[in-house]
Amino acid sequence: MTGWDARIARAAQLELEYAFAAEILRFYREILLFQRDLQARGGEIDAEGLADLVRRAGPAGLAGVDVGEARRWPEAYAKGESLSPAEAFYARVFLEVGPVPGRLRTGNNACPACGHKPQVGVLRPEGHGARRSLVCHLCAAEWEFPRACCVACGETVFDKLAVYTAEQFAHVRVEACDTCKRYIKTVDLTKNGLAVPVVDELATTPLDLWARERGYLCVQPNLLAL
Repeated sequence: MTGWDARIARAAQLELEYAFAAEILRFYREILLFQRDLQARGGEIDAEGLADLVRRAGPAGLAGVDVGEARRWPEAYAKGESLSPAEAFYARVFLEVGPVPGRLRTGNNACPACGHKPQVGVLRPEGHGARRSLVCHLCAAEWEFPRACCVACGETVFDKLAVYTAEQFAHVRVEACDTCKRYIKTVDLTKNGLAVPVVDELATTPLDLWARERGYLCVQPNLLAL
């Protein structure tokens, strides 16, 4: 199963399990199908095709955007230029297919492949415990990162690092920092080996609500800006 196929299958599965996220996951699955097809065709930007998908299946806030300048949005996003939420969405859809230009940041909290921010953390089995890694929000590269360390500011004081879990999502947790008030969600594959981190992160929206109600901001919102 390809990376796209694994995401599509997981989104379809969670759509059945999480009624509260069914609409979001249906739209996300449509995007994944579009991206898979786009990559098979060489990755050429198809702004009109994406616009048609958004009009058919997407939220009203993304519909009606003028895509006349859409070809410049991916590079602008990668360089950190200011874009509207709709323009950033279009840019990310195409950047996730690749390639990702630019290298904005350095350090172990930046993607070693393209220099962009992580979207989700992952815990993978290692020995009698688990090792932590981060997944880039654009190119999906994965790299190791210390477990007891804030992804945003590097805080390592235990009392400053909060972890929240919910019984409904036993394999996904919020990792928040009281120093910088940022959070990231981490998917624990030792608890659910069938999870696909970028999909499970997007689907577990109640965890984001918990974090935001307590004043935490996401290190990097996902494709749907959740």
